[in-house]
Parts: sequence; structure tokens; C-alpha cells
Amino acid sequence: SINRFRASNKFLNRNLKSLVPYQVTLQKSQVLRVPFEYRKLHVLSGSAWLTVAGEDIILTSGEIASLASTRGLAILSVLGNRPLTLEFL
Repeated sequence: SINRFRASNKFLNRNLKSLVPYQVTLQKSQVLRVPFEYRKLHVLSGSAWLTVAGEDIILTSGEIASLASTRGLAILSVLGNRPLTLEFL
């Protein structure tokens, strides 16, 4: 039935979201709660201050952080004056 298709399509779209990289740029003083669907983040440019389950991690351009243990509890902010561009994987 159509309703069954819509329900399964909604489930599929939600699960595919975690497989598609998501790129974002943050400016100085901006803070972002990391979407729980993503398990890694890759800093493309700038520097990031990542707080994961109470632990602070500093990341710079080219570095990748694993978020496997965050359970949706990761906060990201810009470190320094340059914009931060990153990709969630």
C-alpha cells in the first residue's frame, strides 16, 4: 500500500542521511551540536574545539575525529578568528 511505502521511504531517507557527507562552515563565536547520525568529522579548514562526552579535543585542518561514542553529546565551536569548514561523515 502507499502508506507502507511512505513509512519505509521515511525510514530509508533517515538512514541514508547518515551515509551522505554533510559540509558546514561556522564563523567565530558559532557553536553547533553535532548531529548524532554522523560518526566522524573531517576539518577541511580552520581550527575546531570539539567537546565529546566531557572531553575537549582541538582539531586543525586535515584532521578527522571519530564520534562513535558520543551518543549525540558532541558540541563543536570555532577556535580562533578564521572560519571553520568541516565535513560530517
